[in-house]
Amino acid sequence: MVALCAFVSLAVDLGKVQLAKTELMRAADAAARAAASELSNGSNLTTIQNAAVNIAAANKCDGTAVSISTSTDIDYGTWDPIAKTFTNLGSGAYASANAIRVTARRTNATSNAITLAYGRVIGQSTCDVKAASIAYIPQPDPSITGLTKFVAHSGLYLASYNSNSILIPSQYTGYHSNNGELGSNGSIDLGTSGNLWGDEYRGRNCTVTSNGLIHGTAHNLGTNLPTPTQTAMSSSSNPGGVSATPTISGNVSWPGGTYYFTSFTMGDDDSVTFTGVATINMNGNFTAHDRCLIIPYGLKAGNLVWNQASGTTFTVHDFFSIGAQFFGPSASFVADNDFYFGGTMLFKNITLNDDCQLFNDETLSSLGSSSSEIMSVQ
Repeated sequence: MVALCAFVSLAVDLGKVQLAKTELMRAADAAARAAASELSNGSNLTTIQNAAVNIAAANKCDGTAVSISTSTDIDYGTWDPIAKTFTNLGSGAYASANAIRVTARRTNATSNAITLAYGRVIGQSTCDVKAASIAYIPQPDPSITGLTKFVAHSGLYLASYNSNSILIPSQYTGYHSNNGELGSNGSIDLGTSGNLWGDEYRGRNCTVTSNGLIHGTAHNLGTNLPTPTQTAMSSSSNPGGVSATPTISGNVSWPGGTYYFTSFTMGDDDSVTFTGVATINMNGNFTAHDRCLIIPYGLKAGNLVWNQASGTTFTVHDFFSIGAQFFGPSASFVADNDFYFGGTMLFKNITLNDDCQLFNDETLSSLGSSSSEIMSVQ
């Protein structure tokens, strides 16, 4: 009978603790979502903290309003939706966060641990209980992004196209769409007489020079656009025996596959045509002189992925054309006059001179509304 009573007593306390944890989780979840909503709206740190504190207090745990500390219970960080990891940035970098973690606790350290009705019989009169929740703000992913800078000098034309119906887009009616996507966290300058036929996505810290026209919507985001991790590169033999340091002269055709280069140079009037789907790992600088072409398999940008290594530069002179999915979050892109591009492009810095045409391929990127729905992810 004594053993039975002890078992029942333990079950009562366990039930109380589990209920307290559920109540704390509910409060933490609501507080994290409220704070993330304020962060998404561009609110200051105090407003964000107050939202979390007030919503937490509107919930109860074991009959008492939930209290959270702004110094120890609210974390500002980045959520990686692929790795499902949260990296704490600290309150000083809250403007760069895309997620907020709130911890609600009832512990001896905070002098409010859950009291046990029967645990004192075995010397345990209280129990520490806590719960944490992460609220994530899904970020826009503009098809053409200069994370730190996008600057054009004059005559920019940026629009979109659908490669399932148009292989070679142009400014002419019927050969492009008005769903262009351009974004930056640092600065945007469309240049003199520049035209963006679509939407502009400005990270929280973005400054804009009022050159050019936006024939769409300018979205002032509450947080910065995410900075993705640079693609890892490792040395490997290239398809067809292509050198790791090619210098192109004339017109060449390369088979599909994965390539690794430490330098890449094209002269005047040169071209590279891929006869299959290809990935370029460019672990060095690329330079092309006048009137050069790089043509993806089937004229589809989705068939050529170009990874540009950290700290390197992709430089092209006049009348250069390429279709590709560029990815260089820590690299720079520099083009002189009459650059022609179709696909997607993400670099740290993008600098264009005169009369450049950029068309993002709508089949390669799907960009939702800038007012992304807050998600509880953990």
